[in-house]
Amino acid sequence: MSIREQQIKEIRKYLLESGLDIPAVVDDMQDHFCCVIEDSLRAGNSFETAFAEARLLVPPEDIREIQSDTIYYLTIKSKIMHVKGIFLTAFFSVFLYVLGTIIYKFMILSGAGPAGEIRFILQTLGLVVFGFGFLPLLFSFGYKQFVARLQA
Repeated sequence: MSIREQQIKEIRKYLLESGLDIPAVVDDMQDHFCCVIEDSLRAGNSFETAFAEARLLVPPEDIREIQSDTIYYLTIKSKIMHVKGIFLTAFFSVFLYVLGTIIYKFMILSGAGPAGEIRFILQTLGLVVFGFGFLPLLFSFGYKQFVARLQA
């Protein structure tokens, strides 16, 4: 026995009232509910009984948790990439700045040529990476975390 269109609308209404608001999650949960209900209908139960059993299997709290878990797993990769960008820009800016200082010290001690110019270029590059790479990434990550805490 299959589920009628009106019954599918009733399932969807229940899911929306349970707090789902992402269309893809609503569709997946609706499909899950329909499969569970169809199995129960094949066993000889009425739609109302099958729907009640399905609601007991997945209560509204679990439905909301499924949606929040889905959002988390869909966004975790971008968060990881953001943090990697923060660490890499911090590393390169400090590396360039320290490299400029070390090269300057060795060139001064060895009496080599334009030590000041090389130091200036490397330290300036380090500061540029820090100012235009690390700091914007860090502030945007902090802002996103702040907004996420406000929305939770």
